[in-house]
Formats: sequence, C-alpha cells, structure tokens
Amino acid sequence: EKIRDAFTYDNREIEFWSRNTAAEDVFKIYEKEKRKLKESLIRIPGRICFTTDLWRALTIEGYLCLTAHYVDIDGVLKTKIISFCAFPPPHTAIAMKLVELIKE
Repeated sequence: EKIRDAFTYDNREIEFWSRNTAAEDVFKIYEKEKRKLKESLIRIPGRICFTTDLWRALTIEGYLCLTAHYVDIDGVLKTKIISFCAFPPPHTAIAMKLVELIKE
C-alpha cells in the first residue's frame, strides 16, 4: 500500500493493474504475434530452415528453443523463434517434440 501511495504521490494519473490483468494482456499480445507469424510464414516463396537448441539450467531444468530461418518476399533473411519451452531430460523424444511444435 505504501508503494502505491508513493507512486500516486509522484503521478496522480497512474493506473494500477493486477498480476492477472498483466498476464492476460501478455497472452493477448502473444496470440496476436503468433497469428501474424503464421500469416507471414504462409506467404514465404521459398523454404524454411529450422534449428533447435537444447540446454539445461544449473537447476537441472531442460529447455528447447525452435528457430525458423527464411528469406521473406522482399529477399531479406529473417530469423524468428517459433517456440521456447521447458523440455526436461532425458532428451530422447526430440523428434516427436519438434513435429508437435512445427504442427502448432
């Protein structure tokens, strides 16, 4: 409450929102950007090259990043992260996970 009072003192027009509102807004932005990416990938005149990166954090948590590389309709090389997700070891089902992510 004291933090809110301090911010309000400094700026009377400040708006506060909850963690749930912020998470909802971020998810809406994510969905909009995902839709735009799908639309742009459909229009690509050539092929898409995918690369993956897998690693573990010091806490043993595993992660996978799937990246698409392509030349857009203007001839510009583009790189976009398609997915960044938790992927705990063992990493024996990499191919199945990649197929799942690419289909999505």
